[in-house]
Amino acid sequence: MCRWFREADKRASSQLLSRLALTVEAIGGSPPPPGANEWVVEQLREQVRRYNTALADVERLQVEAEKSELELTLAMIAPFLITVAIALRITKVTGEIRLDRSV
Repeated sequence: MCRWFREADKRASSQLLSRLALTVEAIGGSPPPPGANEWVVEQLREQVRRYNTALADVERLQVEAEKSELELTLAMIAPFLITVAIALRITKVTGEIRLDRSV
């Protein structure tokens, strides 16, 4: 039993680094041996399930965090639009001041 868990720990460490989904059989090489403490095996299965759920959440969040084409375009165009808006505002105010002075 202890040998099975030591081997499972070694295999799981290599799979965790590559961010692959885990199964109890994949990390242990075989199902847990007969006569193993069922509580321990059930806890291992639960932790593997939680890891796989968290891995799926991380992958989903990475996809959602990527900027869309619209966001990238706006990030490139926004400085120019702000510059044009400020220039128009300055021109308008300057024209109004000159108009008031001439009247």
